[in-house]
Amino acid sequence: TKLEVFDHELEKTIESHNQRLDKHQEEQKITLALVQRMDHLNENIGELKGNIEEVRSKLERIIIK
Repeated sequence: TKLEVFDHELEKTIESHNQRLDKHQEEQKITLALVQRMDHLNENIGELKGNIEEVRSKLERIIIK
């Protein structure tokens, strides 16, 4: 019947939307992981800059003496 056909088409549409949502959710997880890695990398770069400044300062004191 027409109602059964409509119901079947609706189920296909819902399944398609669910697949898209699942894919989107997986992409969001990947994006979040990448953002967290970038944050960690930025922290490490900040620490490295501090260490470089400390070494530079010590070298300057040694050279001045």
